[in-house]
Amino acid sequence: MKVRRRKVKLPPLHDAVIRNIVSYLTGCNRTLVNLMCLCRRFYQIRDIFLGQIVLYHTGREVSRKKPDGWNRVHSMEVWTGGSKKRNFKEMSRIHILTVSGFKHIGPRSLTALGRIHTLRINYCHSINNYNISVLGLVHTLHLHACPNFTDVSALGTVHTLELTSCRVSNLSGLGSVHDLTLNLCPAVSDVSALRTVHTLCLQLCQSITDVSPLAGVHNLSFYDCYYIRDVSPLEAVHTLKIHNCRRVTDVSALKKVHKLFLHDLRVDDVSTLGSVHFLEISNCEGLEEVFVLEGMHKLVLTYCDYLTHVRVFGRLDSLDITSCRKLREVSLLDGRIINSLSLNYCDKITDVSGFANIPNIKLSGCKNLTNFLSLINVPNLRATFCKGIPDITKNKGCVTLFQDAATYQDAE
Repeated sequence: MKVRRRKVKLPPLHDAVIRNIVSYLTGCNRTLVNLMCLCRRFYQIRDIFLGQIVLYHTGREVSRKKPDGWNRVHSMEVWTGGSKKRNFKEMSRIHILTVSGFKHIGPRSLTALGRIHTLRINYCHSINNYNISVLGLVHTLHLHACPNFTDVSALGTVHTLELTSCRVSNLSGLGSVHDLTLNLCPAVSDVSALRTVHTLCLQLCQSITDVSPLAGVHNLSFYDCYYIRDVSPLEAVHTLKIHNCRRVTDVSALKKVHKLFLHDLRVDDVSTLGSVHFLEISNCEGLEEVFVLEGMHKLVLTYCDYLTHVRVFGRLDSLDITSCRKLREVSLLDGRIINSLSLNYCDKITDVSGFANIPNIKLSGCKNLTNFLSLINVPNLRATFCKGIPDITKNKGCVTLFQDAATYQDAE
């Protein structure tokens, strides 16, 4: 006699249970895999709270029947090892997919991946010059350590493209890419095809020496490109970031750049950059003096160990100085020309009486301040970790002092 098993309808999970499970799962997505194998109803929780999943291609998890809706998540990461294969056609509805460790992906699966909005492929040997064109319809594509292709001209229709540790040499056809990142691509030397890219980031591309074709790029970044010397053709770039390009020593031609970031350079003269709208300088060896002229909106100075003077001759909205240990003076033509001043861990700054007309001041870690009482009428003032001065916060006339756990307020 055949015994029928009666299906028991389980009640919906209580809200408190759902919250506890979700808060636990967000710490480690691998737990999500184990739970999904045990309870199909968990996908109700996922649809409400998480919208993402991580799959590890191990024998136990793959052998089990997948719960309904597993391939309708917003974001998924799939990992495997060795030569295991997987059919990616069932994942074509996922919005963001990361595929790692699949050395071999079949043609049909690769075509299915070409229909995903955001795709990241890591350590895949199947992609080559003949089949890479199927990924041309992806909106955002990241290829990391895929060594078997050199020609990416077929990816010119991709909106956002990132290539890392790839043997790319021919960049023709990528001029229509909106946002392009090349990281650790040592074979790239000619960037003339990228003159029409909107946003371009070059990292550890050691064969690039001539950047003049990039004068028309809107947002341009260089990171650790050690053989770039002359950046004068880039004077019309809107946003320019130069980080740890040690052979760049002359930046005088960049006075028309709208937003300029100079990090870890051997630059000792920025006198011509006084009118740059936004200027950020960090850890530039030999820089002793900075001038601010009319037209600059914000100036950020960090870890400039040789900087001794900042002279402000034009109206400035924000001045932020951090860990410039030898900075002795911030001289202002008129204190009212600065709207906001932040001084952090500048040990040599002593006299702050010239800042009395600045409406917003933040002081932190300045150990040798004098004349602090001259700032008593500043509308918005905050001082912390300044030797000999109690921590103070003043906001719209309300003063709060913190010293030895005693707190009191005194309204003006």
